[in-house]
Amino acid sequence: MKRKKAAVLISALILPVAIFLFLKIFGRNEFQVAPLHQQGTLPAPANCPYLYETPYRVADSVIAELRLGKTDSLFVLYFDPALATPLKRVSVEYGDAPVKLVPPSSLPPDVDRRVLQECILLLHPPASVVMLDHLKRIRGYYDGRDRDEVDRLLVEIDIILKHY
Repeated sequence: MKRKKAAVLISALILPVAIFLFLKIFGRNEFQVAPLHQQGTLPAPANCPYLYETPYRVADSVIAELRLGKTDSLFVLYFDPALATPLKRVSVEYGDAPVKLVPPSSLPPDVDRRVLQECILLLHPPASVVMLDHLKRIRGYYDGRDRDEVDRLLVEIDIILKHY
């Protein structure tokens, strides 16, 4: 009986260590942030005169009009000036990284913000922040007023930059 208990105790101690070592050696703990609107049908938002095809990418003409550089890997756009303070964390954490924070004050004055938000970036409330990658794909929508959402934005930026 004592041998049986000893065998069970030893296996109970060795099994978790063996599983840990197996996962440490052979496992990969990686996450991905998939681009949005890449498959399926993309319904046209109300009052938008554009046709939408998947995989969806923001048009080159829009990128040129917004003056988004080609050297940056990610662009974080927001349209509410009140979000400058919560989103300052992006510029603080990624000052040297190829991440560009695009505030509403840097948008050209002749750009129709409603069309840009709703029809081109497909941004709808409560989301107030959108992230684009260097291939002009939408990577995520975030509510800039919610601290957890800003934290999620920062984590997803880390994940995407790790893959570039």
